[in-house]
Amino acid sequence: MKDPKGAVGSEKSYPRQLFFMRRAVQRKYAALAAHGSRGGQGRRVLPCSTSLSPFFHSFTIDSPNFPIIMTKVNFQQGRGNMSDQNVFERVEKKYRMNQKQYDLFLSGAAGNLHMDEYGLHTIRNIYYDTPNYELIRRSIDKPKYKEKFRLRGYGEIEEDSPVFLEIKKKYCGVVYKRRTQLALMKARTYLESGFIAEKKSQIMNEIDYFIRFYHPKPRVYLAYDREAFVGNEEENLRITIDRNIRSRSHRLELTYDGECMLLNPGEYLMEIKVNGAYPLWLADLLGKLEIYPTSFSKYGAVYAQAMQNQAEMEEKQICLQVY
Repeated sequence: MKDPKGAVGSEKSYPRQLFFMRRAVQRKYAALAAHGSRGGQGRRVLPCSTSLSPFFHSFTIDSPNFPIIMTKVNFQQGRGNMSDQNVFERVEKKYRMNQKQYDLFLSGAAGNLHMDEYGLHTIRNIYYDTPNYELIRRSIDKPKYKEKFRLRGYGEIEEDSPVFLEIKKKYCGVVYKRRTQLALMKARTYLESGFIAEKKSQIMNEIDYFIRFYHPKPRVYLAYDREAFVGNEEENLRITIDRNIRSRSHRLELTYDGECMLLNPGEYLMEIKVNGAYPLWLADLLGKLEIYPTSFSKYGAVYAQAMQNQAEMEEKQICLQVY
């Protein structure tokens, strides 16, 4: 199945935002370097360019010592990727809806939205993380900057199906997504051995760097059925509605579907993805139906449930020991 489209960010705003991201990090790091760490040891600083022409497309913040890792990117090289939908920049907000709100939202938005060419489709993901789940634990803390890495496919997936290696970053509410496409068997070989036969792109180099730094392993399978809509007048407006969100932490393969449900029957997770302000009709409709933004991470919800289950098991073991 082909990759369902996503809204692509404005190229004009992209270098400006990257510059301010870079400048904010440099200021933060200058203060950290001046004062040292809590334990009195100096913090490790990797050099970065002081010129304005190169831009830094990705950086990671490694708690608790907070070293900043920057990957220098020639922005002119990246511009060509904006059109092939391997690079995304947008603001995303999530909303949970019940069945009534879902029905009323679709009827109220009917004159302003249309379903994209893929209709109702299934998205399958495997999320990668460190042995101590550093990426998701940091994400749950709601920092200004966070990132995730996943393997993603669409529809029914076989060994030769196209899938995506994807880094998703969020900085001050703006989502930046970088990804590259491979056949599933080639993606699996790369993730297991680091070997890839094709010539590496800039995005692939960034993924290389991420993997060398974190050494992530597959942790969670997540799948859901998605409806995707685009604005009739607002070309950068994209709305997705997910249902049947399911997960598992074993048999981490895209070719096999999930088991545990994250939402109750009749619940939906909507994401509104836009590059600027909401159109007036959309803001009015959300207010009328009392649909409010929520903080809900699919991977975060799976991790939280796993931690709760573990805590309950430990509590039962303590009770058995006492009695």
